Amino acid sequence: SPPGGTSDGDGAGGRPAWLVPVIGAVVVLLVAGVAFATLGGGSDGSDDSAVPDSAVPETTVDTAETTPLSCAVATGRCVSVTGITLDGGTYLVDYETVGYSPEINDADPSTHHIHFFFSPSTGPDTAGIGPNQGTWQIWDTPFPFDGFTTADVPGGDAHMCAVVGTFDHAVDDPDSGNCVDLPT
Repeated sequence: SPPGGTSDGDGAGGRPAWLVPVIGAVVVLLVAGVAFATLGGGSDGSDDSAVPDSAVPETTVDTAETTPLSCAVATGRCVSVTGITLDGGTYLVDYETVGYSPEINDADPSTHHIHFFFSPSTGPDTAGIGPNQGTWQIWDTPFPFDGFTTADVPGGDAHMCAVVGTFDHAVDDPDSGNCVDLPT
């Protein structure tokens, strides 16, 4: 008989030597099956385990407050007002820029910044230096914009707007920004 075993195939305690590896393999397969069923795997295009639509809370974005201008401009530079809140009487305006980082530098023609203004008294084409110039506020940082208060709003205006401004304070492109309803 070989050392530490028997010649008849019995393992320790009289069990057959093949039984322990078989039980181990069955346990591994059961664990893998439970993990597959729980975590999923593969897809035939259906999702039988999905939560019913009625159980998922609906997220609604109020697009009525945002009036975006075209941001597909030839310059590739855009600014978008993404939200406005009031802190006391000061407007806090969240915004995003695309294609540039706002910087006020009158000596560098490669820099651009933001011109904030109220609408409809000032339009995107007059929110900078030029003929028929409207009222606007130049800005680069910090975030958010806080350069206007409720006392600054011209009578009848209901929107805060932004466009990209050039180094010499002209409007880069009148379609480079958008307008958002002022909070009440």
